[in-house]
Amino acid sequence: MQALSHAITTLVRRMESNPEEFFGDAPKWRFIFKENFREVLTEAEKGTLHTALLAVRRLEFDGLVVATLLIKDEEDDHRYIARAAASGLSGSSMTNIGMYSSGTSIGAKGTP
Repeated sequence: MQALSHAITTLVRRMESNPEEFFGDAPKWRFIFKENFREVLTEAEKGTLHTALLAVRRLEFDGLVVATLLIKDEEDDHRYIARAAASGLSGSSMTNIGMYSSGTSIGAKGTP
């Protein structure tokens, strides 16, 4: 098996330690997708890079799913607080309700 270049091993380590740098369009790292660089990589290096990018994309996908769910949950929390306020609870009572969404306390005005 052919050894991986220093650049590929460094890039994979960076993907492992800072995957968010590779999320979305990742302007910082966009150059790694340029054909003139990819054409000089060995098949083993391309495979290693592909596997590392797959792991990054899965983390990005997981994070987007969770973020989407949290946004929905926070909207539900705000609606609950608004309904409670409309039903006659005073502001001081609302402060004591203390809604929790993913470990974040949300007070009467929906602020953490």
